Amino acid sequence: MLALLLRLETWVSHPRRERLAVGLLLLLAFAARMAWLLSDPESRLGRHKSEAWNAAAHWAATGVVGDVYAQGTGISSHVGPFNTVLAGSIYRLFGTATPTSELILSVIAASVVTLLFWVLYQVARELGVAVLPRLAALFVLAAGTLYYYAEMTDFRVREAGWNALLMATMLWRLLVLDRQGGLHPLQIAGFALLAGFAFLVNSGIALGGYLGLGFVILRHVKPLDWPATALVLLAAFLVMNGAWMVRNYQVYDRFMPSRGNFWLEVSIANHPGALTLPPERAFQQQMFTIHPTFSEAARNKIKELGSDAAYFDLLGVETKAWIGANPEAFLALSARHIGEYFLPPRYMWDIYGMGAPGGVRLKQAWIWGFTILGLMGLALGLAEASRRYLFVVAALLPPVLLYALVQPTLRYRYLLAGLLTYLAMHACWRLATAILGLFSGPRSSTAAPEARF
Repeated sequence: MLALLLRLETWVSHPRRERLAVGLLLLLAFAARMAWLLSDPESRLGRHKSEAWNAAAHWAATGVVGDVYAQGTGISSHVGPFNTVLAGSIYRLFGTATPTSELILSVIAASVVTLLFWVLYQVARELGVAVLPRLAALFVLAAGTLYYYAEMTDFRVREAGWNALLMATMLWRLLVLDRQGGLHPLQIAGFALLAGFAFLVNSGIALGGYLGLGFVILRHVKPLDWPATALVLLAAFLVMNGAWMVRNYQVYDRFMPSRGNFWLEVSIANHPGALTLPPERAFQQQMFTIHPTFSEAARNKIKELGSDAAYFDLLGVETKAWIGANPEAFLALSARHIGEYFLPPRYMWDIYGMGAPGGVRLKQAWIWGFTILGLMGLALGLAEASRRYLFVVAALLPPVLLYALVQPTLRYRYLLAGLLTYLAMHACWRLATAILGLFSGPRSSTAAPEARF
């Protein structure tokens, strides 16, 4: 059996066969999602209402990011500009929520997901994962139906797919830059622009990119060049985020580099009821109490205060006071949120459906299994090639810590899904070869060399 595995690994490691297999699996990923969508176009190509959809529809009509919670709620800081303008532009050209518009957005969403799988394949290559488990992971992601619903409906307007793609792309580029060494100023500038754009979409994943870049700079940039590097990073950040920051200053008369809804999300997750009520009931009760999408009282408070940012500030004052008075409870809730983020409890499927066949138990077993195996793969990587895998930790640490402060949902953890799948297959390969008598899996000819700090 071991000899068969090794022969198969050697056979698929031929560059031409590997490229063919990757191309066919990527085609499968795109085609399967489009087939799923078009198998029930009446329901799956309809509008998928959310704050992001409201913002896109309003931008299509007015050119303003507003009316996020309901018609007439005004300009907003709750959503970012990228997906709003992208989807809003499609709606402006082809009609809001028309079949043509939704199909175009679906093609974009499927393309983003397919590109994500390819980029993660390159990440796994740089991490030294063998070819066979890389292809196995790509097949699981391409054919597995668990995320089809979210990818092809919710992600048409929401940014979750872009979040995962940007995080994976930054991780890939950092691994390449670290392996090559001798950084050229244009390489730093290119990554700085990528990280600046990531900040516009999701500040948490951008912070992970900047943290990883710090590792690269410490190893490959001379200290005398650090000031110039910092100026490049700042300039790139302003190029990507300057217009949005100017808009926020004009609207809210404050420095606001990202969205303004941070304290809304923290307040939903941290309150006395979260300690005494069942988690599902506590989440729903708080949403219907303070979230402007679900609470008329909250919308009225926004009108009274003049902006949603002012309302979020008010929530922040109250929540910070509660956290200050109950630090142990806050830490316990944060630990619970991290557990829920990696191993989501069953009630989360009642909030956001994932569209997978079978019941909740099957979906939960799928996610829990790949998460546990993926974390095992990460641990193995840290033990075997610590420097390379520390870039993975750097990419994940800031967004995971930020999500610990809020109530995680299945949509948030899509950021982990693809990467953990590749790491899970790496763990399975290492375990299989160990059981069959090998204590270290064979390296493919394209794998990056092992490295340590």
